[in-house]
Amino acid sequence: MPKGKGGFTKIGLWVDVYSQHVWGEKLKKSATGASMVKKFENICTTFIAPEAFMADGSPEFDNAAVWEACSVHGTELQIIPAYSPWVNRLIKGMNRKLLGILKRLCAPDLGEDEYEKMGKDNIPTNWPDHFDDALEYLNKHILPHLKFTLNELLLGLVINTAHTPKSMASEEPKHADVIVQMAYMDQLHLDGYAVIVEHTEKCKVEFDRKVTVRAPKEVIFKVGQLMQVYRNNLNFTFQVGHKMEPKWSAPQRVVSCDRNSYKLETLEGLPIVGTQLHKVQEAIEEMRGEEEKKADRVEVVVMGADGNGANMLFESMELVEGREASGSPPLDSSHVE
Repeated sequence: MPKGKGGFTKIGLWVDVYSQHVWGEKLKKSATGASMVKKFENICTTFIAPEAFMADGSPEFDNAAVWEACSVHGTELQIIPAYSPWVNRLIKGMNRKLLGILKRLCAPDLGEDEYEKMGKDNIPTNWPDHFDDALEYLNKHILPHLKFTLNELLLGLVINTAHTPKSMASEEPKHADVIVQMAYMDQLHLDGYAVIVEHTEKCKVEFDRKVTVRAPKEVIFKVGQLMQVYRNNLNFTFQVGHKMEPKWSAPQRVVSCDRNSYKLETLEGLPIVGTQLHKVQEAIEEMRGEEEKKADRVEVVVMGADGNGANMLFESMELVEGREASGSPPLDSSHVE
């Protein structure tokens, strides 16, 4: 950002992945581990401690102070590859929207063409005065594809319904009222989830259409083919140590394919360790496998229920574990009586 009123030169943004609620901060210098911890503590205090905190491997994120703060609040710090689309696109999109709002607040008399031509370096220096207002507008706007505001999704606010009378609001809520509100929140979240999935599918179709209309179109590797990896990160670095490094890797052989992911090995048959993205994908697949195992155990109760489902689940689990320990084949759910 251009140097603004008060000496502020940078902006820090934090985004909740589900609701896309945005927290922001004006900075006079580059962020540090201490400033990251301070903002993280503020979010945990005024909002809620997140289950996971995703950030790239920059020094202000990947340091002992941030790791310790996340450990104290029970938050998993996930260091992800730089420019990962599921994080970079969300942050970059919010940053673009925030800059667009700041342009209009700082110079309200310009036309759309002038706003389009105005770069971030040309934003008027009074932008710090409008920063908080821009964040408020960003959090209160209705998402076109979800038909809800950020806070409505985040807090489960009741919309298009008459407000509760003040006389009733001052009373202690009844258990039935709480159940109704929780059911409404669940349905609101399901509606938002269904709409965002539909929107994502449309984006995928549009992306595929753009890929398939130009060369080399969709590239699919087959098992046994040789391939090389191009390190495009070397195109944007001026470090002396990288000038002599080859941009193309040694030939590698495709071992297997899972959708758009490939497992590779060297020409000598040695497996090639995956990237950080591969590690994250393996963790997700492992989590899905554990969920499927839990679903299989629940299925035992559903298939053999006769009024004593809980006892049957306990007994069947004991029998399965006993047979596995003794080397006998595990019981099928149809054998439980």
